[in-house]
Amino acid sequence: MPPLVSFLVTARWLSLVGFVCVAPSSLAQRPLAPSGPSELRERIETFSADLGDLRRRYDTPMSGERAERFERRYREELAALQQLDFDALGRDGRVDWLLLDNHVKSLLAELEQERSRDAELLPLLPFAPDIVAFCEQRRAMQDVEPEAAAATVTAIGEAATAVRDALRRGQHDGFAPAVRERAAGRLLQLRSALQGWFRFRDGYDPMFSWWVRAPHEATDKALGELGEALRAPARGQGEVDRTLIGDPIGEVALGEALRAEWIPYTPAELVQIAEREFAWCDAEMQKATEALGAADWREALERTKQSRRPPGEQPALIRDLAHEAIDFLEARDLITIPDLAKECWRMRMMRATRSA
Repeated sequence: MPPLVSFLVTARWLSLVGFVCVAPSSLAQRPLAPSGPSELRERIETFSADLGDLRRRYDTPMSGERAERFERRYREELAALQQLDFDALGRDGRVDWLLLDNHVKSLLAELEQERSRDAELLPLLPFAPDIVAFCEQRRAMQDVEPEAAAATVTAIGEAATAVRDALRRGQHDGFAPAVRERAAGRLLQLRSALQGWFRFRDGYDPMFSWWVRAPHEATDKALGELGEALRAPARGQGEVDRTLIGDPIGEVALGEALRAEWIPYTPAELVQIAEREFAWCDAEMQKATEALGAADWREALERTKQSRRPPGEQPALIRDLAHEAIDFLEARDLITIPDLAKECWRMRMMRATRSA
C-alpha cells in the first residue's frame, strides 16, 4: 500500500473511533450515512502515485523547478477537492475529504518552509544553483558541451574553497550551529547529485571524460573539505555535540504543524500544559520522598533502586505485576478482560544480550 494511502486509511479509523475533527457545518446537521467504500479512494491512490513519480523525476535538492512542480500538483489537488460535493459523499468519503485536504495543505506549508530555509543557506552554498542546473539538464535529457561543463565544475570547486576559507577565518561565525549543520546536510545531497550527474556520462562520452574528469575530482574534494568546515566549531566555540543540535522552525511553522495534526492548542498553551504537568510530577515526587522518609528525591530514588528483587526473581515480579494490573482494572470495572485472555497470557524470557 502506498505511504499516503496507508496514512489516510490509518488516520480515517483514528478519526472515526477516537478523534473529533472540525468539519463543514452541514456534516453535523445530518446523520452519518452508512459506511461504504470511500468515493475518494481512487483519488487518494492517484495522488500518492503522482507524488511518487514526481519525487523520482524531480529529485534534485534545492531545485526551484522541483518546488514549482510540486506546488502545481498540490494546488491542482486542492482545486479538485473543492469541486466535489462534500454533502453528497458517504461517511468514509467525507472523512477522506477532510484528511486529504488537510494533508495537501500541510505539504504546501512544508514546501514553502523548505524554500525559505534553503534560501537562508545560499551564502554558505553559493554554487548550489550550478549543481542544480546540471542535474535538471540531465533529467531533461539535454546535451552537454564538455568544455563549458568543465569550466562550470571548476568554478563550483573554487566557490566551495572560498567558502571553506571564509569559515576558517570566522567570516561566517554569525550563522547558528543549526544553520551550519543544515547547510552541511544539503551540501552532502548536492555533492551526491553532482557525482550522479558526472557518472551519467563519464566513460560513455570520451570528450566529456577528457574535459570533466579531472575538474570533477578536484571539485568533489573541495566539497568534502567544505562539509568538514561547516561541521567544525565556530571560532571561540567548544566542541559541538552533534546529537544535541536542534534546528528551530519558528512559532509560525510550529503552529501550522499543530494545526495539521488537529491539535487545538498554540505552542505557548502546550508549554503551559507541560509546566503544569511537571509541577504535578514534582509534587507527587515530593510525596513519595516523604513517604519513604528520605531527605530528597535523589535519596528516595536510590532507595527505590536498591529495593530491587534479587537475581533470578524477576519472572516472579513480572507475574505479580501482571496479576496486580488485572486486579486493578477489574476492581474498578475499567475494562472487561475475557477469561481466555487471563488464561492464555504468557511470558517469554529475553536473552541478556538483548536486555543490555
